[in-house]
Amino acid sequence: MDYKYISKYFEYDYESGAIYHKEIGQEDLPDGYKHSVEAWNSRKAGKRADYLNDMKRYVNRIVYAYDSEKIVKYLAHHIAWLLYHKEWPGSNLDHINGDATDNRIENLRKADGVVNNRNKKPDPFRKKPRGVRFYLSGKSKTPTFCAWYRDDNGKDVVLYRGRDYFEAICVRKSWENDTLMDGTSGYTERHFGR
Repeated sequence: MDYKYISKYFEYDYESGAIYHKEIGQEDLPDGYKHSVEAWNSRKAGKRADYLNDMKRYVNRIVYAYDSEKIVKYLAHHIAWLLYHKEWPGSNLDHINGDATDNRIENLRKADGVVNNRNKKPDPFRKKPRGVRFYLSGKSKTPTFCAWYRDDNGKDVVLYRGRDYFEAICVRKSWENDTLMDGTSGYTERHFGR
């Protein structure tokens, strides 16, 4: 599926982030579509093609490919990128504000996996502090707490390792505060659940 094919069936409003079905002619009617061009245009033309599921927007391949063998879902922000830039974005495309339903072009950027994962919204139901692990170490299975963060290369950096849970939390919170004050790290308060 390339830009030329997809742009026959969809249009993208880059200011709102919405993807709409286009009105088509007889020559553009997909193979395997069981209805007429008039039916296509009355059912689809001008209507939203993206839909919300699990807090992400998707576009079904079935809406323009009509392949009876399989149905493939595309993420709407990938289709938005394709319709705006006329090329597929690759594997990782990031929402700058962390909202996976906001597909405005100004909110989309290419990013590696580390930046993409870092930019996810924190889980509001998380019970343990972010960046603090508990494990049993050594032969005697001594309870140990570890405060850590993941750097830009995807490596875990240990800030504290010891028996004091409260100290591990304090060290992690100090690192978060220093990182937020720095301003060049790309982190915001949202990343730390604040």
